[in-house]
Amino acid sequence: AQATALSLRQFVFDSENLLAGFAVDPGIRSLDPDSCSTRFPQLLSLAQPTYTNVFTNDASGELICSALDASGPSRPTNGPGPWYPRAREADGFVVGPVQRGAQSQRWVTVFSYPITNQGEERSGWVSLAVDLVRFQRMLANFDFEEGRIISVIERDGRIVARSRDSDRYVGTVPQTPSAGAQEGGIQRGSVGFSRSPTLEGVDYLWAYALVPSTDWIVYSGLPRVTVYGPVWSQWFWSSLLALSVLAFVFFLGRNILQRITDPLAALVKETGAAHPGEPSTLSEEGPAEIALVAERFNEAWKAWVEAEEERRHSVERIRSLVENAVTGSYVSTEDGTFLEVNQAMVDLLGYSSREELL
Repeated sequence: AQATALSLRQFVFDSENLLAGFAVDPGIRSLDPDSCSTRFPQLLSLAQPTYTNVFTNDASGELICSALDASGPSRPTNGPGPWYPRAREADGFVVGPVQRGAQSQRWVTVFSYPITNQGEERSGWVSLAVDLVRFQRMLANFDFEEGRIISVIERDGRIVARSRDSDRYVGTVPQTPSAGAQEGGIQRGSVGFSRSPTLEGVDYLWAYALVPSTDWIVYSGLPRVTVYGPVWSQWFWSSLLALSVLAFVFFLGRNILQRITDPLAALVKETGAAHPGEPSTLSEEGPAEIALVAERFNEAWKAWVEAEEERRHSVERIRSLVENAVTGSYVSTEDGTFLEVNQAMVDLLGYSSREELL
């Protein structure tokens, strides 16, 4: 969830920088409708296929120029688009709500940046429209596990993107049994876990992460039975084995108990020597009862080691996404002290090594 949110945040950040450049372009800043026929098609050709339209509006939200209708000014009769109220209240760059494209009729979101006049007063906006299919492709990079569902949802519950059944759900606000009509329920922090049904009604466990500078929440979920199934199975067999051993010891006499004392002590010693992360196989020699205990322990230990290895690979995949990025990434305290940096950040700031920068 955090890796997906980071990827979306980078896309939003790049879009903001692009719009900031547009906002100081004299041809755009003038809000001159005559610039449509020449300037705007050029801008759109540079932005495609990532963005599907570039357009400007005046301070009242009225459309001034659109690259998709460059023959002349287009004046809508139904007033400003759904993005306008949010842009009007914002001080700067804003990500608009999910909406139907006025001309394409596809689900889009609009990124808007204020245009100021010579007196630095806001005179309008320049905006980029993004087809939500773009985010669908981004989610595909992280949907690598069977049964996983990744959803990007606005705070009001409207679905921005979904790794499964996107054509059915994107752009909708489905009413589900979960709190707030969202797949992962109501959030209390920037990251966390929750449990709620999917839109299809399947019981899922979710991790979520907020996307900075947006109203978007990324959910990454797996079926609850997939997460807890191995634990339940191991607990059952371990409990059954423990009860069997206790019953066996109780009903056997002192002589039989003595016969298994030494092998049992050796088994306990080997178990105590086992360390997490290290392959450890107990000896299955000795009486049948002791061999069975060792066999069950070895099976459980192997399952734990494999699960830990898979978790480590998952962490490494996420770490690789950040470490191999061409953009600088860092973790810092609130006062700006670096705690972690990637190599790109070291190079951008001109240091010779990561240790020197830290």
